[in-house]
Amino acid sequence: MKPTSRPAHSPSLPFPLLRQNTLRLAIASALGACAWSVAGGAQAGYACAGGPTLNVPSGNYPSAQAICEGDSGVDHDNEKNGQNGPDVSVTSSGNYNADENQTRLNPVGVVTAISRGGDGVDEGTAGDGGHITVSSTGDIALNGTALSNFNSLIMAVSSGGIGDPANDNNDSNGGHGGLGQNVTVTNSGNLTMSGSLPTPHQGLYGINARALGGAGGDQNDPTLEYGDQVGGNGGNASTVTVSNTGVINLGSSATRLRTYANGAAIYANSVGGMGGYNNGNAGTGGTVQVTHQGQANSYWQVFDSATVFGIYAQSIGGDGTASTDNSDNGGNGGGNSDTWTQKVTVDVNGSVLLDVAGSAAGATVQGAGVAARAIGGKGGKGPDKDHSGGNGGAGGAVAINLYQGGSVATRGDNLPGLAAQSLGGQGGDGTDSTKLAGQGGGGGFGGNASAVNISTCLLYTS
Repeated sequence: MKPTSRPAHSPSLPFPLLRQNTLRLAIASALGACAWSVAGGAQAGYACAGGPTLNVPSGNYPSAQAICEGDSGVDHDNEKNGQNGPDVSVTSSGNYNADENQTRLNPVGVVTAISRGGDGVDEGTAGDGGHITVSSTGDIALNGTALSNFNSLIMAVSSGGIGDPANDNNDSNGGHGGLGQNVTVTNSGNLTMSGSLPTPHQGLYGINARALGGAGGDQNDPTLEYGDQVGGNGGNASTVTVSNTGVINLGSSATRLRTYANGAAIYANSVGGMGGYNNGNAGTGGTVQVTHQGQANSYWQVFDSATVFGIYAQSIGGDGTASTDNSDNGGNGGGNSDTWTQKVTVDVNGSVLLDVAGSAAGATVQGAGVAARAIGGKGGKGPDKDHSGGNGGAGGAVAINLYQGGSVATRGDNLPGLAAQSLGGQGGDGTDSTKLAGQGGGGGFGGNASAVNISTCLLYTS
C-alpha cells in the first residue's frame, strides 16, 4: 500500500489545506449548516463540495464554499495520471456573518473557491488545478472568541496535484507536478474580522489568493544498479490577480487580532512546486498583480514570532531536489525565464494601515505596510563526483506603485511602509571544494535578480 504523505526528504506542500489526501476530508466537512451551496458530489473526473459554480444572490448567509478536486490516478496501465480540477467560480452579492463553533480539519474562507488537481501514481503526471474566479460585492464578517472554522474572509486557491512520492514502478522517472492555474479575486464589499480570534497556524487573512504548483514525484531506480532516472518536475504556478475597492478591517485599535503566525489584509501568492526526489527540477511562480483602491486596516497584537502585512504579494520558485545517483546534476530551482514570467506588481490608490501594539515581551515582529517579492528557488545539491549542484532560479521583476490618492502607514517597531525585493535562488551545494561552479563536483550557479522599482506620487488612470 502506498503511503499517504511525502517521505521526510521532501517537505509538505506550502498550503496545509492542500496536502495529499486531506482535501477529500476538507470537502467532506467544508459546508457548515445553512451554508450557501449547490448540489455537490462526484462528476466525471472530479468531485466537489458546493459545485464548481456558485451564484449567490442578495441575502444573509453564514458562508459559501466551492471546493473541488480532480480524481487521482490509479495503479493500472494508462490510468496513472491525475485528472484536472474543474474551473471554479463564485459570484456573490450576499452578506455573510460567520461565527459558527463547528470544528473543521483545516480552516477555509467565509467565501471560498478551491480547485486542486488529482495526484499522479508512479510515473503518472498529476492533474492541474482549475482556474479560480471570485467576485464579491457584499459584506463579509467574521467575529468570535473561539478557534474559528475560518482563517480568511475570502479564500481563492488553485493547486496542482502532486507526483507520486512513493513511485514503485521499477526503472521509471517521477511524475510531474500539476499546474496551479490563474486565480482572480475582485472585491468591492466590506470585509471585517473582529473579536479576540485565536490564530490558526495557517494565519489570518482578509483576502487570501494563491496559485500553487504541485510537487514532482519521486524517481524509481532499477533494482540492481542506478540508472538515469530523474525526479518529476515541479508544477508551475500561474497568475494571481487581486482587485480591491472595498474596506478591509482586521481587528481594531480597541480589540486587536492576536497572532503568532502570519497575517495580512490582502495576501496574493504564486508558488512553484518543488522537484521530485531525486534531482527533479522545480516549477516557478507566475505573475502576481494586486490593485488596491479601497481601505485596508490591520491591528495586531503579537504574542510570539509573527509576520504581518497590510498587503503582501509574492511569487516564489520551488526548490530543486538533491541528486544522489551521480547520473545527473542537482535539480534546478524555479524562477523567471523566457518560457514562464515571474513578476510582482502592487498598485496602491487607496489607504493601507498596519498597526502593531501591545505585543508580548520578546515577541519578534516582521512585516511591512506593503511588501512585494519575487524569489528564485534554490538548486538541489549535487552528487558525489561527476555532476554539479543545480542552478538557482532567477528572481523576477518587482514594482510597487503608490498613486497620489494612496497612502501607506505603519505603527510599531521595524515595520517599513514599502518593501520590495527580487532575489535569485542559491545554487545547489557541490561535494568537492576544489571544483568551480558548474563543474562536476562543484556547486550550481546562483540565479540572477531582476529590476526592483518603487514609485510614489503617480497619477492614477484606470
